[in-house]
Amino acid sequence: MDESFFGSTQRLLLGIAFASLLLWQTSFGRILLHPFTILATWFHEMGHGIPAMLSGSRFERLLIYPDGSGVALSLRPRRASRLTEAMIGAVISAAIVGLLWWSFTVAFRTSRAA
Repeated sequence: MDESFFGSTQRLLLGIAFASLLLWQTSFGRILLHPFTILATWFHEMGHGIPAMLSGSRFERLLIYPDGSGVALSLRPRRASRLTEAMIGAVISAAIVGLLWWSFTVAFRTSRAA
């Protein structure tokens, strides 16, 4: 794949991102994009729940409300620090997702058709 393909793909993705941001500002757009809001909330809250489990807490439940907000509830041992879980959830999970995203794009760019 040549460089012009990636340039046009990047322009298309930026256009879609910009259009979705504009669409989200309208009431029809919020209804149309609501499934993506719920999915983004699920990913965000799991970014708190999974690190909570990895740090020794018990992940009780994940609640997603109709307005798109959510909460991840966990029970932590007395010795565990709440700040530690928050830092793990915010920093580590975002870094892991970014690394996976980057590795998939690099793999896609370096693959060739036979």
